[in-house]
Amino acid sequence: MSYYLNKNQQFELGINKIGKNCKISKKIRGYSLKCVISNNVRIDDDVVLKGKITLKSNVHIARGRTLSGGKNGIILENFSTLSNFCQIFTETDDYIKTTVSGGTLDDKERKKLAKLTQKEFQLENLQ
Repeated sequence: MSYYLNKNQQFELGINKIGKNCKISKKIRGYSLKCVISNNVRIDDDVVLKGKITLKSNVHIARGRTLSGGKNGIILENFSTLSNFCQIFTETDDYIKTTVSGGTLDDKERKKLAKLTQKEFQLENLQ
């Protein structure tokens, strides 16, 4: 029994396109995922992927990460690594004034009752 997802399981999770030599743990979760993965990518246990995410080649996502790309997306460039237990969100409520938290709202209610801040996140290799 393999420790990693096979191609069919990867597509069922929400990975739209995947390159060669990718190792994705069976212990990850995906929600509303629109994901493109290039070559030589490793994703460890207990990772949560949400929304629009692009992983370029030679990317490692360590265990316990949350990547919430929302509609704007997260892009991890070639040779990027994300350490254990960090979180990246591309949209959040602003929490400045009295609003309703958006976690339980549909898109229409969220626009009416919550104030979201949204921005794309891009991690580049800083060599």
